Amino acid sequence: MAVDPEGFQNRPKPFSKERTRQTVGMIVYFYCVFFVIMKIIAVFQGQPVGTHFLIALPFIGLAIWGFKQQRTRSFSWLYSIIGVVLISVLRYYEMDLIGFLNATL
Repeated sequence: MAVDPEGFQNRPKPFSKERTRQTVGMIVYFYCVFFVIMKIIAVFQGQPVGTHFLIALPFIGLAIWGFKQQRTRSFSWLYSIIGVVLISVLRYYEMDLIGFLNATL
């Protein structure tokens, strides 16, 4: 079997910045889509609509941004960093935020 050295040079390295950025971006994108679907399911199970819509709103924006990046296959570090920080903060404070929004709305 002949090995094409040009083909190996065109592929990104396994842990290169480009491949890592794309991988982290895809993880953030899929998590945002998953989170929005979970909030829709929570609303159909009788949870307050306003509360879960407000919590899902940043993820809807990130999912739209991620969809555009996924179509063009050009992920940015800004998207990945904002996504990871938002996911981490919201997962940590989600129950407190739901309680606060339920009391406020």
